[in-house]
Formats: sequence, C-alpha cells, structure tokens
Amino acid sequence: MRLRALHLENVRRFAGQRLSVTGIGDGITVIAEPNEFGKSTLFDALHALMFAKYSGRPEPVRALQPYAGGAVTVRAEVETDAGRFSIEKRFLSRAMARVTRLPDDAVQAQEDAAETWITQALGGQGKGPAGMLWVRQGQLGLEPEKPAERTELTETRRDLLSSVAGEIDAMTGGRRMDRVRRQVGAALADLTTATGRPTAAWKEARERVTALEGDLTEAEARVADLAGKLAERASVEARARRMDDPAADTRRRAARSEARAALEAAQAHAGKLRAAELARDLARQRAKAAQEDLDRFLAALNALESARKAAADSATAAQTAAGAVATARTTRDSAQAESDAAEAALQAAQRALAAARTQVEARKARARAAELSKRLEQVEAAQQAQDAAAAQVQRLQATPDRLARIEALEADLAAAEAAARAQTATLRLEYAEGARPVLRDGAPLPGGADLPVDGALSLTLPGIGTLHLTAPAPGAEAAATQRAARTARDAA
Repeated sequence: MRLRALHLENVRRFAGQRLSVTGIGDGITVIAEPNEFGKSTLFDALHALMFAKYSGRPEPVRALQPYAGGAVTVRAEVETDAGRFSIEKRFLSRAMARVTRLPDDAVQAQEDAAETWITQALGGQGKGPAGMLWVRQGQLGLEPEKPAERTELTETRRDLLSSVAGEIDAMTGGRRMDRVRRQVGAALADLTTATGRPTAAWKEARERVTALEGDLTEAEARVADLAGKLAERASVEARARRMDDPAADTRRRAARSEARAALEAAQAHAGKLRAAELARDLARQRAKAAQEDLDRFLAALNALESARKAAADSATAAQTAAGAVATARTTRDSAQAESDAAEAALQAAQRALAAARTQVEARKARARAAELSKRLEQVEAAQQAQDAAAAQVQRLQATPDRLARIEALEADLAAAEAAARAQTATLRLEYAEGARPVLRDGAPLPGGADLPVDGALSLTLPGIGTLHLTAPAPGAEAAATQRAARTARDAA
C-alpha cells in the first residue's frame, strides 16, 4: 500500500477546517514546517485511520477532537496492486468507515467490512510487512503493544531501522558534518562571550521568547475561541448549503406538495366521514322514533286483540245463554200445560235478560271506543313530534360543508400560529441538582418550561452576572396573517 494523499477535517487545531496533503509520490516525502504547525497531528490522524476502530473511543482518538467538539474525519488516498482507493473514517460522532474505489467512488466496503479491508491491505495482520515506522517528537515508535507481535516482527523492523541508520550516518560523517559544526560554532559565537556567557543579543532573544510565549498563550486562547466560532460557522454554512441546494429545495417542494395533497385528501375524507356520521345519527334517530311508533302500534294491536277476545267471550256467553233459553223453552213447552203463569214469568225473564245484555254490550263498546280514541291521540302526537324533529333537522345550519370550512380555517390558523412561533426564539432552562435559580425581574424562573424571547430579555445569573438576550419579534406580516386567520375562524 502506498499513501498518495491525506485529508483531515475538524482535527485538533484545525477545528472547523479541512487540511489536505496531496501529491505524495514514490520514495521519501518530507513535510517541513515550524513547531506546533500540525505535523504530529497528521501522523496521529493517519495512525487512527489505519489502526483505530471507527466505532471506538480510545484516548488517542479522543485526543484528536478539537476544543469545540464535533466529529473527527480522516481520509487517505492509497494505491495498491488492485488500484487506487479512498479510505475514510469518522470518529466520536455519527461514526462511520468506508472504502471507495477511485476515481468513480464505487463503494468497496463499509463499517466493519471496511476495517477488514484495511487490515488485509496492510498485510493481513493490520501492520504491514513491518508495521508503521513512526518518528515523532523525539520517539521512534517501532514496537507493537503486544509482546507476541513484538517478537514476531523484530527481525524485519531491525533491518528497516538499519537502513534508516545508514541515512543518518551519511549525514553525520565526513566534510558535511564539519561544515555543519563550523556553521553552528559561528552562530554560537554571536550569542555568547569567550567565557560562554550570554551576550546582549541572547538576553534580548530570551526576553523576546518570554514575551512571545505570553503572546502564544493569548493566541492559543483566541484560537480556541475562534475554533468554536469556526465550528459554529461551518455548521451554519453546511445548513445554508443544504437549504440552498436546488435538488434539496426540489425535494422539499415535492414533499410539501405531496403532504398538501395528502392533507387535502384527508380533509375530504374527514368531511365525508363527518357527513356519514351525521347521516348515521339521523338514521339512528329515525329508527328510534320508528321503533317507538312500532311499539305503540303493537300495543294497540294487543289491545285490539284483547277487545276481540272479549267480544268472542261475549258471543260465547250469548250462545250459552241462547242454549239456556232453548232449554227453558223446551221446559216451558213441556210445562206449558202445567202453568200459564210460569210462561208469563218466563217471557218477563227473557225480556229482562235481553235488556241486561244490551246494557252490558253498550258499556263495553263505550269503554273500548274511549281507549282506542286515547291511543289514536297518542299516535297522532308522536307523528307530530317526529314531523317537528324532521323540520328542525332541515333547519339545522351546521352542514358538512360548513363544518369542513370551519376545520379548514382552523388549519389555516394553526399554520399561521406555527409560522409566528417559528420567527420567535425560545429559551429553556434545565437546572442541575442544587443549582441556584435564574432570576427575571427578581423572580426565579422555573426549569423545563419554554420561555419566549420576543425582543430584549435580561436574566440574572446569581454569582455570575446578568445575561442579556435579544431576538427579533415576529414580523408584522406574520402577525397580520395570524390575526386574519383567527378572525375568519371566529366568524365561521
């Protein structure tokens, strides 16, 4: 595997920035910059890319994160016998690992499969033929952490170190070294006296170093502050790019159109459902009234049947009485000869019986007529109540169309209120246990509730000071839209 380019994003001092080293060819590539420029950061990031698992959080990986926080991204372009590839890992936040083929960016492996690909590309053990040779901050990091691996690769690494030592010997021997020593001696003579004491130039340099160290401390503080601001700016710019992306805008418009169509379909379905519910309720009322009418009609039928039965009983009694009369007549005929007086008495009894029957039937007929008349009045009253209820339903103004209109105006009002809220900032306080409450106009603010920031807001932080917040109030157009929507809703 041959390294061709290295890209870092949001790593240590490069918070919110992107650092790239490209154009790395065969042979030795030298990166020469002043101290604290970021050379060690490049090596540490490359080591994490090759040997640290993307989903882990070991100390060397966490040390790559800047003060401002955020995800750490490292990508390297490498060349193998199979071609040129891009190896990329994102650590700590939204962790990922991916290997793609260049230049078409075809994905070769992702996540754990990408880790396996890197291990195989490094030589099967994740360390290459002799592991990575690190020379950083005066330390030669040749040995692996595990003793077994250290024994396994000792000979190979020793040969590699010997070749490096040969390069060092070529520099430190012969005339080249003599020239270096003379130049160092001449430079030292300008800074020291014959007795080895520092000259004024040296003292001035020391004072300048002290002053510069103070400036460095101040600059580092400013860098940390600017790093946080740059990270925030990068986040805002990324969000702005996403908002300005025509394709994303097209997708959002399409999504809004689909949502609007779905909403309209849902509202139409809701209107149909409400109409069906109204029709169902009306049918239930009609069915209930019809059942009550049916119950009354059945009761009238039962009464009629009872009257018919009573009439049948009366007819039976009449037939029985007629039989008795026939018997009496037979007895009379047989006793006619015995007593004319008995005949006269019998005729008088027959006339009295006929008169009694007539009176009984008349009383029964009058009672039945009165009962049927009362039931008829009840049926007519129920019919009038049903007609009045039907007329009231006809006069009802809460039609499905009007209800659908009211619901549409409710939705417009909710949208206007949401638009107004979107233009208003809110502040939420979450207190730690035992924390002193924040004060507003001398009164403590409760935790966990959203506090709208409309215009200027001043909060007292006990033991710290006063926090002044300023946020724009909702625009006049949004307020006017909200008022118009509420007025239309209330009128409906």
